[in-house]
Amino acid sequence: MRGRETVAPSCPGIDSTLDIESIVSPVLSLTGPGSFSMVSFVTRYLGRPEPSGFSKDMLDAFLESAIEESLNLDYKGIAAGANPDKLSTVISAFANAEGGLLVLGVNEKEELDERSRVVRIRPGRITWGPKSLTREKLESTLIDRVRPWVNGLRIHVIRNEAGEAVFLVDVPQSMRPPHQAFDKKYYLRYNFQNLAMDHHQIEDLFFRRLRPRIRPELEILNFAQDESTITMRVGLSNEGSAIGKHVLFFGEFLNCANVKKMDVDLFLTVEPIDGREQSFRVSYLSPVAVVHPRMVNYAGVLEVDLSGPLVISSLIGAEEAPTTRFWSGVSPAYLRGLGRDLRKDPLTLAATSPDEEYDQRSNDQMFRQLGIDPEEFRKAIEKITASADPESLRKAMAEFEDLAKRYG
Repeated sequence: MRGRETVAPSCPGIDSTLDIESIVSPVLSLTGPGSFSMVSFVTRYLGRPEPSGFSKDMLDAFLESAIEESLNLDYKGIAAGANPDKLSTVISAFANAEGGLLVLGVNEKEELDERSRVVRIRPGRITWGPKSLTREKLESTLIDRVRPWVNGLRIHVIRNEAGEAVFLVDVPQSMRPPHQAFDKKYYLRYNFQNLAMDHHQIEDLFFRRLRPRIRPELEILNFAQDESTITMRVGLSNEGSAIGKHVLFFGEFLNCANVKKMDVDLFLTVEPIDGREQSFRVSYLSPVAVVHPRMVNYAGVLEVDLSGPLVISSLIGAEEAPTTRFWSGVSPAYLRGLGRDLRKDPLTLAATSPDEEYDQRSNDQMFRQLGIDPEEFRKAIEKITASADPESLRKAMAEFEDLAKRYG
């Protein structure tokens, strides 16, 4: 990683007070055990994680609900962790179907009918794994057994007072199926079973790859330092292999005194977010616009008056494409330090997503554009996740908030 970039003093006229949530949220959603997305299965079943990640209390509350195994939920005792071959069939089946959550460390409790046939499976007792079993070890054993690897798969760990572990393996529906398990077979999830697929099913899954992949294309065209105003072009790019139809962009612009559009595009709208200061919603939903593969469709140009570092949370989607959340941002100090004419050489903002495979290079670039040293923040996150008791966690969180304030 390149050395830390110099952060220039705040621009005149900018309120130095920064809502910590606007910086902490993207950091926690992109790193560490607290990572989540609005469409993740672990969040669906256990709720939004605490800053330190998913807790034992959250696990207990989830198990008390006794949700039965389904198309998107599977329980396995911790002994299954010693059989990664078996686990690879679960990962393959979830990824090839709709995705799902594997709870590793909770036994299955079968319910039988009068003919002793299994009709449903509910969670049994917790079987905690040893302290020596880590998220990294579990992932490394699975990577060698699932081909290709499932982009966006995330493993969250919950530890008890003794340091023993339960693992929450969050498997998204794959955009690049089919995925093979250890035995060179392809599996698909049916209710609470993982069954090997027939040839025609495998063939159908290959067509799932022929989909658009839409991403935000946010370009800074000008920065008026005296007025703390940027001119931004909002676009959508297509990195997939099919035309993106009915594309949409729903963005929340944070730390803005005002946002207004500079053209007359009827499908681009801007409005303040009710009940939230310095926050605006920018939407683009066109029934006619399409984005061809390897092309960009520009929705319009905005003028943004900044009241601090601009943080953008956006939802991007299209017909036959998953709706994906992205984070982007830029600080006035970073723009001042560029030393170039943005009207001739626009700045493209880095866009990172908790819904996609972790990309350290893109994440680091986003943090730099926000005026943040990525290495310093990574160490702060690691300190939080390594906290072994409430006091050390409280101290780590306080240091993290101080760090966020300092960058404000």
